[in-house]
Amino acid sequence: AFTKAAFIYPEDIALYGVSFNTNIGETAFAGEISYRQDEPLQIDDVELLYMAMPEQLANAGLRPDLAGISQLNNITLPNGQSGTTGPGEYAAGYLLSDTFQAQMTVSHIFGPALGTDNLVLLGEVAYVDVLDFMDPNIIRYNSPGTGRTPSLEPNTFTGSTGEGLHLGLSDGPETNPFSTQTSWGYRLLAVADYNNILGGVNLRARATFAHDVSGTTPDPLFLFLEDRKSASVVMTFDYLSKYAVSASYNAFWGGIGTTNALSDRDFVSLNFKYSY
Repeated sequence: AFTKAAFIYPEDIALYGVSFNTNIGETAFAGEISYRQDEPLQIDDVELLYMAMPEQLANAGLRPDLAGISQLNNITLPNGQSGTTGPGEYAAGYLLSDTFQAQMTVSHIFGPALGTDNLVLLGEVAYVDVLDFMDPNIIRYNSPGTGRTPSLEPNTFTGSTGEGLHLGLSDGPETNPFSTQTSWGYRLLAVADYNNILGGVNLRARATFAHDVSGTTPDPLFLFLEDRKSASVVMTFDYLSKYAVSASYNAFWGGIGTTNALSDRDFVSLNFKYSY
């Protein structure tokens, strides 16, 4: 066999953070700023596959024209070795990066309002920055929906056929966007309670909306995927805090190209609960 894979659990990831919470009138505010040092981020899986097979075919002398096809040759891996990997050597599939994250949450309990017995609104916004983000022309972080390699700047490869082979092995260039240095999005939540709507039955209605506004975080952070949106509505009927029936509708849409694997996979769920 040319290659084998293994699960790696990087150690010594330092986390520094500060958080706060306070009330201004009837509105609650909370926030957090965190800094992660040497956080492992996944390298583009296409480049790992190129290192795993075509590069090893070249090392074995079976396809010498594929030598240098993997862009791991451009970098130094976390274990200090060159990305150039020979027979019997190990290539880390991740890069260590410092990341910054900030988030802010605002919530307000309105009490009886707009025909409800209690109304709660909550909003949260978050921002992520990969501080030492690699030049995508040199190496890319793994991203959802990127099963091919992109078109690269001229002269990326030293050989005259390198770029053509790089694209040809992945059946043409990737058109979906890769991870970005910065990304942000927001979440909204509304909860409305209606007491004793009929014969001791209470109703709680909950609606959520999520929007990843700009940028895509590298794997395995899975925080934001540009232009991805989702929403849900849940209606829960409760009788005497003993019987409950919940019905929900969940919708997913947005994303650029085919990056959002859940796009248009809406579903309905129904749940019955009995407590004793």
